[in-house]
Amino acid sequence: MDISLEKITPLLMDWLPFALVMALLFGVWLFTRKVFAVQKDHGADTRYREQGTRLLFRLAGGGLAIAPLPMDGELRGQLFSLVGLLMSAAIALSSTTVMGNLMAGFMLRTVNSFRAGDYIEFRKELGRVSQRGLLPVEIQNETSELVTVPNLLLVQEPYNVVRSSGTVVSADVSLGYDVDRRDIEQALLSAIEKAELADGFVQIRELGDFSVSYRASGWLEEAGLLVSARSRLRAMMLDALH
Repeated sequence: MDISLEKITPLLMDWLPFALVMALLFGVWLFTRKVFAVQKDHGADTRYREQGTRLLFRLAGGGLAIAPLPMDGELRGQLFSLVGLLMSAAIALSSTTVMGNLMAGFMLRTVNSFRAGDYIEFRKELGRVSQRGLLPVEIQNETSELVTVPNLLLVQEPYNVVRSSGTVVSADVSLGYDVDRRDIEQALLSAIEKAELADGFVQIRELGDFSVSYRASGWLEEAGLLVSARSRLRAMMLDALH
């Protein structure tokens, strides 16, 4: 029995640093999961930070797992070189897509032109920003479908942002010159009021060859009702003009 303990004890001592590092990494992983879960319960957008933390955790965990392994120093150095070579190859092969979207995500975070809950109009399609990830942005369109847009596209192409704090809702209509302008403005202002929009105003957008283009606008305090508010404003305009 004593001989067995004498053989096992050095082996356990050799693997003890590795076991401690693994236990530490597991504890940190559980702690970060708990922190992100609490933030999610309070309505915070943690997708970007959570994905970034996972990526850094895996990269750092790989290096910390190799360092305490009971092996020869030369073999450990070769193992580190192999891991570095594999990572370099992966980055080189995915540089045009993954790294491009990763850097674009950092740029969007730095500019911070929109947040989760805001509405953006991208490629003539309106949607609500659901999640901002490390590589893509998830947008919920008017039919409640989730559309994944790579960060790189949002950096390369223009988009319009509607803040969740409120926005102006507008609708255009073209009417002939035979209808009095003052009657049209009065009818459109009445439609804006019935659509439950505040601070309504009417603009004359264009004087065409055969018709005049008008725009009715009003302030919507709850941007989450943007899609239905646009439809309701057009319906009220139709009723008022009839």
